[in-house]
Amino acid sequence: MPIDITAASRIPVEIWDHIMGFCLGLPLAEADQPSLRAYRLLFSSESELLMRYMSKERIRSRLRLVCQTWKALADKMGDKIVVSHLDEYDWPPFRSRQSAMVIYYSRFTRHKPNDPACAYRERLGVEYHSGDAPMIVNVTAPLAPVTMLGISTLQMPPFDVDMEAAIRVLNWGPFADINTLLHPTFRNLKVLRLWTYYPFQPVNSAQELTLPQLRCLFLYASVDATAHSTESSCLAPWTFPLLKMFEFGTFNWGSMPADDLVAFVNKHSQSLEELAVVGPASIPFIDSADWSRFHRLKTIRMPNLGWLILLLPRMEQFWKSDSADASGYPVGRLVEVELTHVAIRMERGAAAESLEKYHWMLKHAKIVLCYEWGGIMDRISHPVPIFLIGVRDFFDLVEEFGLNVVDSNGHSLRSNVAITARMDVVDYLDDYNAYL
Repeated sequence: MPIDITAASRIPVEIWDHIMGFCLGLPLAEADQPSLRAYRLLFSSESELLMRYMSKERIRSRLRLVCQTWKALADKMGDKIVVSHLDEYDWPPFRSRQSAMVIYYSRFTRHKPNDPACAYRERLGVEYHSGDAPMIVNVTAPLAPVTMLGISTLQMPPFDVDMEAAIRVLNWGPFADINTLLHPTFRNLKVLRLWTYYPFQPVNSAQELTLPQLRCLFLYASVDATAHSTESSCLAPWTFPLLKMFEFGTFNWGSMPADDLVAFVNKHSQSLEELAVVGPASIPFIDSADWSRFHRLKTIRMPNLGWLILLLPRMEQFWKSDSADASGYPVGRLVEVELTHVAIRMERGAAAESLEKYHWMLKHAKIVLCYEWGGIMDRISHPVPIFLIGVRDFFDLVEEFGLNVVDSNGHSLRSNVAITARMDVVDYLDDYNAYL
């Protein structure tokens, strides 16, 4: 009987499990994320995710060498990622598509810097190829729990064929065929990110597009410039009873009918907790939506502080609650506001007057910029004075009314980076005025 039993050998496996989890971090592609911001990280570029995967794999490979117990734990915790171009050169080699927890499918291959899957194919001398033939979903090309599709058309089995509905997260584009989502394979989807045309291809009228488990929807559309009629109603019939997070945007400058978008959002207003409408669609949507319907809304993305200020009077009735703080102000329910731009884009006096009356609604809210303080000047190659005046007014109003504002890294208005950014704006405007 061994007498030199170490302290490490007496530690329960569950504790080592927590230690290993701390070393490796959270899974790279988890279906359950707390916010739209977290899902945006999940849907970052393929190359970025693969580089993070390689970094974790280097740590995991070292942990596997310590002992048999650690090897078993590390093997259990690996992110099982596969990149496939539907040929015999999947990456990483020797991992099957059937075992993947995360899988990227694409028929188009091009050089991507710092992409290990691309580098692998180049080492083998595999020629780049392109094409958009339908992908046939079967046992040799399965859909993983997290599936990223760079293919427009899927050829699914017949509806009466019993397929496991294992897929939970689907990122599909460009120009996904919406009708495919009627297939029962997708009935357990929790997260959907679609890139497609608007108006959408008409969904089979005999079946309403309903995904009963869907929690999060990202929808990006290339809008047909002729689709101006309010009679277009492609989005409004969709029904997702558990939808909590929704982001909509257009990746061209076409303007979709606001009524269709508003009808869809109003339909899901009782369950939505996070909402982001970005790009050209944001202003007509903000102007048309019925904000009194959003009883659960906690986070909203706005173009800038000016639009938020204009929205506050419409939300007053809803955001009032029975409780009040020590100063007697009603406590607002809004938790977080994301701003796409810093410049306030409205006359400062009018903004201050409105904030004087309604700033209690933001008293307990956190306002988050979509970029860093240091990126304010970098976002424009030749700073435009009227833009920077709006930035200066933003800083002044935030300070005057004590709004809680942080950048994308969590740095507050009183941080060194924010103070430096504010001084850069003021110095530039002073130099500009002196030049005049």
